Parts: sequence; C-alpha cells; structure tokens
Amino acid sequence: MNNKNYKDYKILITKFSTNLSSLNEFNDSYINPKYCYNLKVVDGALVQGNGIKELTIPLMQTPHSENLFEARGEMPVVAKKLYKYKYYSNKNSSVMYLLVILGSDKKIYATPLFFWAEGYYALNHTFISEPNGINFRIDGDDVMGFSSKDDDLLVWYCDDDPYVVSTAPRFKSVCFHNERLFAIDTTWDYIVRYSANCNPLDWRKDSLDQEEAGMLELNDYKGELKNLFSFMENVYVFRDQGISKINTYLKSDYTTSNIYDAGQRIYCSSACVCGDKIYFLQQDGLYFFDGYDVEKVEGILSDRISRCSQEASLMCYHDNKLYIACNLNLDESYDLPLETSSEESTNNSLVEYNLENGDFNILGNIDICSMISVNYLFFKRLVFLIRGGNRLWCLDNSGKNNGQILTKKFVSTNLVFNDLEHKKILKDIKVICTSPFELKINYDNKSKTFNIVPNKRVNIIRVNLTGKEFSFEITSNEEVVKISSIEMNFKILE
Repeated sequence: MNNKNYKDYKILITKFSTNLSSLNEFNDSYINPKYCYNLKVVDGALVQGNGIKELTIPLMQTPHSENLFEARGEMPVVAKKLYKYKYYSNKNSSVMYLLVILGSDKKIYATPLFFWAEGYYALNHTFISEPNGINFRIDGDDVMGFSSKDDDLLVWYCDDDPYVVSTAPRFKSVCFHNERLFAIDTTWDYIVRYSANCNPLDWRKDSLDQEEAGMLELNDYKGELKNLFSFMENVYVFRDQGISKINTYLKSDYTTSNIYDAGQRIYCSSACVCGDKIYFLQQDGLYFFDGYDVEKVEGILSDRISRCSQEASLMCYHDNKLYIACNLNLDESYDLPLETSSEESTNNSLVEYNLENGDFNILGNIDICSMISVNYLFFKRLVFLIRGGNRLWCLDNSGKNNGQILTKKFVSTNLVFNDLEHKKILKDIKVICTSPFELKINYDNKSKTFNIVPNKRVNIIRVNLTGKEFSFEITSNEEVVKISSIEMNFKILE
C-alpha cells in the first residue's frame, strides 16, 4: 500500500445513543442505531437495559430497608387487568392505598400497599365482561367505579360492600372532568353521556336544567367511539379514524368538533395522557397530540411499529417517561420466544421512551397485557401483568427477565464517509469497556467478528479489512455491560 495515496479517517464514538426517532447515522462522536434492544445509555456509555422482577410491596408508610418489603406471591387465578385505588378510610382514620386486579374469573381482587397482607382478597361480585375502572368521589368518599358493555356500574367504597347503580349507563370508556363523569354509551356507540354536575351517579335528564345530566352525539363517520380523555380544558374522544373534541369551556353548553382525520387506523387502546401531550399508536407509527396539532414521531421506531399489528398495544406514563407495550420487528435474528406461549399473546416488547432526550430502551421477550404507574409516598414503580401469569411485576435496571440474563444488541447504521465510491481500509479498532462483548464488523457483503475483552487500558484490535461500506454490531450475554467508547481508524484513498 502506498501511504501517499491514502488519508487517515477516524470515527470516534464517545457518546452512544438509543434514539430511534432520529435518522442521523453518525455526527460528531454521536451515533444512532439501526436496531437496539436490552441496552440503554448512561452518561454516554452503553450499559445493560431494563429488566423485570416480581413486585415487592412496602409494609409501612415510611421508607425502610428492603427487608420490610414483601412479594404478594401468586393470585388464585390468572391476572388480566390492573387498577389502583387511593382512599381515606373512615374505619382506619388514615389514607389507604390498594393495587386492584381483575382476575380471569371476572372478579375484582385487591391487595394493600404499606400494609401487611396475606395475598389478595376478592370482592363479592362477578362481572360478565372485562370492566373499565375509574376513581372519583361521592359525598366526600373516594370510590372506584367499574362498568362494561354488559355490566351495570358497580361502585365500591373500600370500607363498605360494593353496590350496583342500574340507572347509570353501561360504558366502554369513562373519564372524570369538571365534577362530572363522561362516558361512551355501549348501547349507542356514537353517544357520549355525562352525569349531573357534582353528582356522578345521577344520569337522568328530566328538564333543561344545565346542572343535570345530558348527552352528545358524534355521528360523523369517523369510526366507532373508543376512548375518552380529560385533557387540558376539554374532553377528547379517540376513534378509529380520528380525534374529536368536546368543548367544555362553557360548563353548561357543550359543543363537539372533529379536530383530526387520521390517514391510517388509530390503535385507540394505546392512547395515553403524558403531561401536556397525548401519545398514541397509528398503523404507520407513533404519534402525539398537544390539544391542537397531531405530529408523528419520525424514525426507526415508527417504522418497526408499522410492520406489525398493534391490536393489544398499550401505553403508560411513568416518571416522565412513556412506556409502550407493543409488537416490534427488532431485527432478523431476534425471534422473541415469549415466556408465556399463549395463543392470545400479542405483544413482544416494552419500549421506554425518554421524552426529554428521545432515547429508547427496548426490553424484548415480554408480553405485557396491563400496566399502571404507582407513585405513592416514597414508592414509585411501573407495575404490570404478563399475559397468562398470576403475579405482579415491576421494572428494574437488571437487564434480566426474572433472573434470566437477556441478550443485548446494538446494530449501527452504515457509517458515513465523504467518499462512497472508493474502498477504505479499517486498520484498527480501539475500545474502552469494563465487560466483554462480541463486536461484528460488516463490510460490503462480508463480516468478521471479534471477541472484545476488557483491560485496564485501551483495548486495541488489529483489523485490516477492506470495503466500501462499513457498519458494526455489538452483542453481549453478560449480566453487566459498560462500553464507554469505540474508535475506528481507516485509510481512505485520496
């Protein structure tokens, strides 16, 4: 090789990223991946991603060491859906906190937080269909309401037995807004009904009194009404083909308008209020709505979302991050054998989306069917159910699935060079890391793999690979991972 005809070119990565909403390939020591799962970035270094463990529950309302936490163990039936319930107990003269679970037997089970309990206790009521649940107040009491398309409204104040309100509509979605309940009526799916002002159990419309209950018709061919949200100053209705607004600025004279026509079908079950935005999945990707405009989160994640059905997708806002349980086409080599091999399994990943910096943390090989954010006193957890299971789970930083180490992978896009026509020679690679990993270099239609082991100084790997296009892959089966920087030194023909 005649060195006079070649110039040196260095790619130095000192800041990894898992931002899948950006298509920038490489720029100023910063690289975005083509694929990335079970890894995240801390202070620029690539480290093990999220993991899951069985939820342990605090036994007291003051923070203590972990030996005052306990797992509730198995429920007597399969757990289907999660709710939470905070209320003031007159019997106990204190605020109480409950995790509430719908079982496969259509019964409601509960277990307390900050209190010792032997497992779960069930309410003496059996639903016909899976109910929606909501927290609201009646006569100064904090209650939970449950209703479905086949079940009358069940009201539960935890100090007393639950009771049925047969005069209330059966609803498939409900929200509490401006001292009223708003509900999508299951009898007429183009009708939104609302309760009397300051009386969520009164749904009668006997006169023109503006304080009484009423209804609104949204029959404009945008698809079935699916979800209701109290957001900002209004109520929003998510539908298969769009979003409608119920303007409640004038508290006694409500009007409706269509504010978004979707070009693709909306997966309404995924919609979630996240601070000052509502995020949702559409057939062609991830979107958000700020009360005025709808925008798509462009990039690789939306591309992956659009490749699979998201019928059972769901989202949860927790600790300033958006969590998305969905189906993802991660890469060709990751076939995601699910822990729960059920025919109804429809999710295979949990995506953590950092709304501040755009980073994504993808936890693969998990089928979540329900999740809630719990943030009571000092106890802050994302709590979820795994489809077909009967335990409560939460997120941690272990990079493991219930003790099993997860395969971790980062695949770069093509590295950018000023000259794409001439061949380049990758002379050597310098790595700073504290854990071993496998580094695969792809060049043109070939590849070569190197096993990287940590040492006290910079690890230098002699390579001498020639090609026009280069990319790399990082794979690790280690429990703990930390890769701080990768430097690739090329010779490029002038």
